[in-house]
Amino acid sequence: MKKKLIKTLVVNDNDEAGIRIILKLKKSSYFNDGKEIDGVLYTLVFRLYQNEGRKTLEELGDSIISMAPDALIIDFDLSDWPDSVNGTELQQYIREHYRKVPIFILTSYFEECLDQDEGNAYDVVQASTLEIKTSTSTKNQNEKDIRPADELILKIISLVSSDKTKKEKNEKRLKNLMAELNSGGKKVDVQEIVDLNSEISKDDFGLAHRSPIPDEAAKSLTAFELGPALEKMNSFLDCIEKNDNKKKPTPKKGTKN
Repeated sequence: MKKKLIKTLVVNDNDEAGIRIILKLKKSSYFNDGKEIDGVLYTLVFRLYQNEGRKTLEELGDSIISMAPDALIIDFDLSDWPDSVNGTELQQYIREHYRKVPIFILTSYFEECLDQDEGNAYDVVQASTLEIKTSTSTKNQNEKDIRPADELILKIISLVSSDKTKKEKNEKRLKNLMAELNSGGKKVDVQEIVDLNSEISKDDFGLAHRSPIPDEAAKSLTAFELGPALEKMNSFLDCIEKNDNKKKPTPKKGTKN
């Protein structure tokens, strides 16, 4: 059985409060035993983030991103840190500069958090009980009495495993499309290949790195994609030139041009 550690970062301006959160989560049965999904055993590891004197939202966000977390639990009120960073502002910066990861805002100010939640970008968690206040519950019929800490960990594992499954499906689809393209079989959507290749070849920071498509194949694909477009452009220019020639007056005999 494969094992995957889910790096979960707890961002809190109060170290003692952050440690209490981690200790509560470590009491969860899912933390101790993990959760098996499709032959993969997912287990969480926690780390408390320390600000270490960073003053701006950008500096704080970049520092968190550099740790490459799989999930984030961010305190809503980070006013004890320099620049009085807001938890929802921090998650927005991370969303814009990092891959999509589960983000949970830890707070007692539910209404204020919900007002700022555009497009369900994050879940709101009750600071004292760790109860998820938004999103569809992960409980099933056999887990009606599941504890809030268990549900939170289960939600993190579910979201991370879903992202992994999506990536694997994209890789399989790309492989099949490339095989069809190379065999010269049925018509292949080249744009889909380009889009899948671009998505898969992004690293955690949204920057392109090694492409799943070999270099020579990528060059051929580019030529294959641009060729028809160039032919259409040349044909279009030829039509324009012919129409222009038709509009030119024919010189009369005996007259000078």
